Amino acid sequence: MSSEHKVSRNKPSLSCTNCRKRKTKCDRKQPCSACVKKINLSYTCAYDTPPKQFPNTSDNFQREYPARKRHKPEISIDAKNSAQQELARLRKRIIELETSLQHAHTPKTPPENKNYPRKQPILSPTSSTCPNPIVNDEEIINFYEGYTPIQVKRNIRRVNYGPLSWIALMRKDPALNLAWKVLCSKDSYCIITNRWPRLSSENNALINISHNPEDEKNSNYMDKIFQKRVLEFEGYDEFVPYRSLYGRKESDTATAEQPASSEKSASKTSSATKTANSGPRLDFTQISLAKSIFDGRINPELHLIEKIKQIVPKRKVFWTLMDRFFTDIYPYFPFVDEDSFKKELSRIFGARSYTDLPFESIKVEKKLDLANIAICFILLRLTYLSFFNNRNCVNEYIMNSAEETVAKYIMQNPINLSTIEVANSCIQCFQFTRKSNVTVFQAMLYMRIYRNCAPEESDGIDGGDSQVATALLVQMAYSLGLNREPDKFDVCNDEKVNHLSRKIWSFLMRSDLTQCYTLGNPTSIDPRNYDIRPPFVNDTNSNIQDREMEIAIVETFVYLNSELDLMRKMLDHVLDINNGAKINDLTRDVHDFEVILHDFFNVLGNVNAGKVKTDRESVIQYYHVIKLKIFLSMKTALVSLYFHIYLHYEKRFDSELSFFYLSKMYLIIRDDLIPAIGHTLIGKYSSNALVLNPNMQLALHKINQINLSCLIRVTYLVHMFEQKPNHEEQMENDAVYQEHFNKLKSLMTNVRRTGDFVRIIMERIGSKYYYSWRIAKAHVGLFKMLSKPENYDKQLSGIRKLKSFQFTPKQLDELDNSIRILGKCAEKLVFYEDSVGMSPDFEMPFKSSEKGNEDQGQSESKTTTNTSDSAPISVTPDNNTSAIVTPYSSLASPRLQLENISNDYVDQMWFSMMAMKYDTLEPIGNNQDCQNCNTDDPNACPVSYYNRDNGVLGGTGGHLLTQQKQMTAQEQLAQQEITRQMQFGNENGYNNGFFLNSGFDLMDDGYFYG
Repeated sequence: MSSEHKVSRNKPSLSCTNCRKRKTKCDRKQPCSACVKKINLSYTCAYDTPPKQFPNTSDNFQREYPARKRHKPEISIDAKNSAQQELARLRKRIIELETSLQHAHTPKTPPENKNYPRKQPILSPTSSTCPNPIVNDEEIINFYEGYTPIQVKRNIRRVNYGPLSWIALMRKDPALNLAWKVLCSKDSYCIITNRWPRLSSENNALINISHNPEDEKNSNYMDKIFQKRVLEFEGYDEFVPYRSLYGRKESDTATAEQPASSEKSASKTSSATKTANSGPRLDFTQISLAKSIFDGRINPELHLIEKIKQIVPKRKVFWTLMDRFFTDIYPYFPFVDEDSFKKELSRIFGARSYTDLPFESIKVEKKLDLANIAICFILLRLTYLSFFNNRNCVNEYIMNSAEETVAKYIMQNPINLSTIEVANSCIQCFQFTRKSNVTVFQAMLYMRIYRNCAPEESDGIDGGDSQVATALLVQMAYSLGLNREPDKFDVCNDEKVNHLSRKIWSFLMRSDLTQCYTLGNPTSIDPRNYDIRPPFVNDTNSNIQDREMEIAIVETFVYLNSELDLMRKMLDHVLDINNGAKINDLTRDVHDFEVILHDFFNVLGNVNAGKVKTDRESVIQYYHVIKLKIFLSMKTALVSLYFHIYLHYEKRFDSELSFFYLSKMYLIIRDDLIPAIGHTLIGKYSSNALVLNPNMQLALHKINQINLSCLIRVTYLVHMFEQKPNHEEQMENDAVYQEHFNKLKSLMTNVRRTGDFVRIIMERIGSKYYYSWRIAKAHVGLFKMLSKPENYDKQLSGIRKLKSFQFTPKQLDELDNSIRILGKCAEKLVFYEDSVGMSPDFEMPFKSSEKGNEDQGQSESKTTTNTSDSAPISVTPDNNTSAIVTPYSSLASPRLQLENISNDYVDQMWFSMMAMKYDTLEPIGNNQDCQNCNTDDPNACPVSYYNRDNGVLGGTGGHLLTQQKQMTAQEQLAQQEITRQMQFGNENGYNNGFFLNSGFDLMDDGYFYG
């Protein structure tokens, strides 16, 4: 009988233990959706039979390294079955067409994304270019859903943010959005929330405040001036009542008509006195010259010419900077012809001379000369900024060296912000919206470039004027016919002008795509609307004398040309508001683009990408900088794109896929972005700060935005566990519970530590760049708010609905280890001690340390690198001078504590810059009349701009370092940075330096008038 009896086989259960106990359907993910969504205990999700691990060649993944260009899948068809397969394909196509006809007249509804049981697990990413998982083919993602991209500020400001902008990411991320609402609830103005200032008598008084030299001695004066600038930036002056402005102007006029008692006013000419007494005095930098309201007796353009004569630098400075531009800076911005432009400059400013004397006369014969002067001033400022290295020790060594070098001379003779204001005024004299001119277009193009690169600009914070300005340039290019191939027309006979046209159009295409990938805005250039050829060089069309460099420039302009279709296709996926994009199509195209970036542009991580067909060092450096700039910009955009996909799967409670894309973001940051940032700051590309720093700042911003997002989630989970009544008991009796809690605590510590290091890097860059300073101040407030447990009980309690970070123990270990290594990379940047005698070869500690040694001491974090063959600095200290290691010798000076050390000096510097940027000041340059500089008066200006001396402090008669010996390390840092910024950015007529309340914090509750 027993032989006839069939023995039943014990079939293993495919459901997890929790679903079997609850008798619910399990989708067999790791962890499953039921454990994530219903019981919120993902760490207890386990299977009796662990799922098999499949290699990357399974149907869940694409092959590891697909072809660089988009291709059709290769199908091998047997000869005997070809007819049957073709018939089956046609039948399938007929069914699809019939189905589409049936639904042609039905209203479109977005397809429902359903969770399907997963047969095979999703493997963790292994590199920043690993293939992305293939999911259900009908799964759709819409980058515009789940948040409000439009910000309305009363009826004056209405701003729309694209899906890839940092503000859109903050709005779409539920955790960051909660933090946003907490800041809004404080009823305070903030960098991030941009709350609208109230219409009040106090604000009316601030917006109408005028420049008064006597008020500069008041410690609250600069505070008010900066607050006024913020009001103007937010458009407050556009709806302030005219009666308030009129009353203020009347009082100002009455004051101006009082008899002057100073000797300075008595020494003015009679004509100037009559002009001052017969009407309001012209306010030079407070209101743009081209938009100033004159009394009708002075032609604005003639007045502008007088200002040009006053601010133009000396002959030696002028021509030295022009020569330097065409040798070092022109390759990055090659949009003028060297011979013709220098010929125009010689006609306007006189023959080339390198005497250290001011220009005797300037010949402005026609209005179009103002456009050439605008280009000239912008190029002077850009070239001056290019002399500054990201390694502060190099800048200090040059300034303190006894040898008279060109770099030292230029640093001692700064090109100030007034040149940019005058250049902008020259551009505004032309009606460029009605009629176009190539020279005016070139001036506007260089102004757009300057706005993107300048340290004092904030182009990346909210998009700046990049969207409108780029679109305006594109439309002007259309009106000038720059989109058409000049060889097709008999009127375009100048080979050099035609060559410029091709380069300009190629630059506009790249700028348009870059701006779209940065902010997520639609492109302005359609490939169907131009037929101009890519740039090329022949024997007659080179725009500079260095033909080898011109050939290199042309080769870099065709970078990404073969990938333009792929880049536009990815943007189409992102920008489709109505239909969204299929995730499989999007991730496949993104992975193809990742491989292209790695193969051709990753000059730090791929040896083959850095190979070029030349032995000339300057040309090799140029190739590498352009490739690194593209790589850094595109990788930052891909991080934003992956962040959207991560939020998409987190919302669907798919922890397996959300973990994959979160891990891949951190792999991109660790393997690609941080090395590029390290070499830009203190490595072999530190001398190219002007070109690379804008992209680096945006990358740092996005990195810490992800850190903030993760910190909110993991800190809430830790807080939730600690609030459980039986938490202590479970920690003692439940080993699984204890292990999971410890993993969360470790992850929280590493995320916070990594975020602090990145924030410190941004703070230090903020001593030079306004964008980094402003974002770092905001992140200080966010990190401070997120460290308070009470905020998670009240304002951030809504995060419990997210069910976020429901990862398995193995996934938590992998994520923790990845973030820990990233933190060590950032830590190495922070504690790196730099000196001129060293040539940094910065290598990131990508390999994790041995187990048990996760927290290394500070001595292990400080690193001294070996000498590299590709050293960009050729400066050797004298025998009597040791390698300079100042308290701020590099970005990563040894600030040994993570606590927020007071940056009052740097804050005051930027407050003053924003306040002085448009204020009325005495012009500089040829005007030698300064009665408040280099005198024995203790209230005199600390730096003289009129004799172009960088090393003398007013009232001391000694050099800068002589007085610094009596200062503390932090005071030295502040004095050096303030002095440098005053030189290359700010027109300064203020007595007693900078006056601001040291407690004036951007994130305080009282920071801007509720």
